Amino acid sequence: MTYTETLKAAYDEGYHHIDWVWKSLPDEDEELGIEAEDGDEGSYMEQYSKENCQRVEKIFEDLLENLSALGENAPKADKENLIKSCVLTLNALNDEFEGSFIETTEREDLCELIDKIAITAGLDPMEYEDADITYQWREW
Repeated sequence: MTYTETLKAAYDEGYHHIDWVWKSLPDEDEELGIEAEDGDEGSYMEQYSKENCQRVEKIFEDLLENLSALGENAPKADKENLIKSCVLTLNALNDEFEGSFIETTEREDLCELIDKIAITAGLDPMEYEDADITYQWREW
């Protein structure tokens, strides 16, 4: 298996950790809103629109593409910079929703997926603060 195929396999294996975004989407015929207790129209998981879910996928597609382009034997710092870019882009997306896009469950799932990709790329998350390669950059 090539390095690119191995990276893709790690992503595919870990993808179920971020499919929470897809599972939370209503069917096309359903509305995103729910009735709030006081009778006002509420919004439920509005941040998980199909467009935003696709943005998350694109962030990871870019990470995989860039790691693949660097190659398996690229310097550790170059690979770290790509992970950093992924995390900073996720930070920006989360900021658009005032921190409500990536909460505890999502954070854990995303960190696990990023760890899988990092390990496959030759990085060891245990070498980083709090045994978390994302810790130094993430705001979620």
